[in-house]
Amino acid sequence: MKQLIVTLSVIIIFMVSGCKGESKSTSDSFTAVDRENYQSGVISSFGDQPTISKTEDSIIGITYGDKEIIYYSESTNGGESFNEPEIVGTLEGLLLGYSSGPQIAFSKSSIVITAPSRTGNLYSWSKDRKEGIWRGPFRINDVEKSIEECLSSITATDEGNLYSTWIDTRVFENQSVSKEKDQTMKTNGGRPKPQGKIYVSSSVDEGKTWSKSELVYQSPDGSVCECCKPSIKSDKEGNIVIMFRNNIDGSRDLHYTKSTDKGVSFSVPQKLGSGTWKINGCPMDGGGLISFGSNGLMSVWQREGMVYTATSDFSEQLIGEGRGPSISGNRDSYSIVYTNGDAVMAIHEPMTMSEMIGNGTSAKVLSTVDGILYIWVSDKGIEYKKFNRI
Repeated sequence: MKQLIVTLSVIIIFMVSGCKGESKSTSDSFTAVDRENYQSGVISSFGDQPTISKTEDSIIGITYGDKEIIYYSESTNGGESFNEPEIVGTLEGLLLGYSSGPQIAFSKSSIVITAPSRTGNLYSWSKDRKEGIWRGPFRINDVEKSIEECLSSITATDEGNLYSTWIDTRVFENQSVSKEKDQTMKTNGGRPKPQGKIYVSSSVDEGKTWSKSELVYQSPDGSVCECCKPSIKSDKEGNIVIMFRNNIDGSRDLHYTKSTDKGVSFSVPQKLGSGTWKINGCPMDGGGLISFGSNGLMSVWQREGMVYTATSDFSEQLIGEGRGPSISGNRDSYSIVYTNGDAVMAIHEPMTMSEMIGNGTSAKVLSTVDGILYIWVSDKGIEYKKFNRI
């Protein structure tokens, strides 16, 4: 689990990391967004770990947690304002922090929210938009207590099918490692380190029932990076892409794998970016991605305290110092938000400069038809800012 010693070591790394290469700089002016024409406000005066999604007709939904209660808030005017938060459900042991918390996706007719518990299980809630009632929780993982790291992600296809991915800590009966590797898999006084694997499950009935959990990837060194949230995205061609931070020979780099047959099988994972990060600890930072189908993908993540974008052809672009990045948009126009200390930084292609748009943590971005919506957690609660496109 997330250990204090690891957190301190990561902080030290961030403090001593320098800018490796030429990064995009910071500016007070936008070139693609009208700074004088925007809406901003507070969605909720409480809550943590918000995530955001939208429907095809531009209804925007945000979910977040507070203590053991899961909330949902919605915008029907493209993010200019949000309604009062409604309670989705309660979950004993709801874990909020380090990107662990409620996740959201829209199927054809329902809103589906998933959330992990400290019990090591992952659950879903579903609300039919016509019925207007939240139903759940429905357990997703098919092995009790197999999601001890509480890190997951969800997506929906255009057909309305749902896919959830997570770091699974189940142990196979025949699973074993060599003595040499066994020693490297110990942490904090010899406690066994979780043997995290990437799993996926799907639902065709609005998140009420889930398919058998399927193994997507297991690291040859025993575990993927166990404290970094995986991401899952679908695209217009029906492909499913999963991005996760791997752990091979001490290198904790981002990899992605793709399914072209509705999650039946996944490709051999490919590394993202040209650099590598050797680190004896978990960065607790998973990043985000957009899938363009046959035209590849765009990902965003951090290495040694620096935020990068990378395509599927191994090229990478340094954005600047920071962590916890999120990305949204399309191949020609995408937006990124991340944090640098308590500063919330944003950049929008084809801009070449980042700008501070607020103060806080857990920043997310959503590209809409007419603008860009940013959300984050501050001392005011969950804030939002929408920039309208010129």
